[in-house]
Amino acid sequence: MNAKVVKIRRATIKDAQRISELAQAVALQFIVDEFTGKGRALYLQELAPAAITKRVSAKDFHFLVAEDGEALVGVAAMQGNWHLYHLFVAKGYQRGGLAGRLWQILRDEALSADPPRNFKANVPRYAIAAYTRLGFKADGAMRDEKGVYFQPMTCPAKRLGVAAAK
Repeated sequence: MNAKVVKIRRATIKDAQRISELAQAVALQFIVDEFTGKGRALYLQELAPAAITKRVSAKDFHFLVAEDGEALVGVAAMQGNWHLYHLFVAKGYQRGGLAGRLWQILRDEALSADPPRNFKANVPRYAIAAYTRLGFKADGAMRDEKGVYFQPMTCPAKRLGVAAAK
């Protein structure tokens, strides 16, 4: 990660365009090449500005953004209190702990509010190792839904968070 301090804050509707741009750039660079043409189009549509705007404004989604100065370098979103829905980090910031920081904030908020039994994520092949380092484990085989390939993963809530570490 760059030497600058990365600031993490709640996303607002005004961030939707930049969130979309970051998520699509990461997806195009690392994720969608193995998908079918239809799967690639569906996945990228889920990351389009309109779809992101809808989720950022939804009550059951909690978005965080990470900024280095004016640059958006990370985004994470939790659906409900249990589904890590998005976790994207710009290439130059990967493997520097930013994904873990974003996940820890969302995870700890979920645990302090209404702890789920397990957290869930549908993880592209490229990110399986990263999610494993975050405490997730494969939950069954790789899946193919409409040409989008992912590994269902779960993370027991009891193993995580500030309360578990005390």
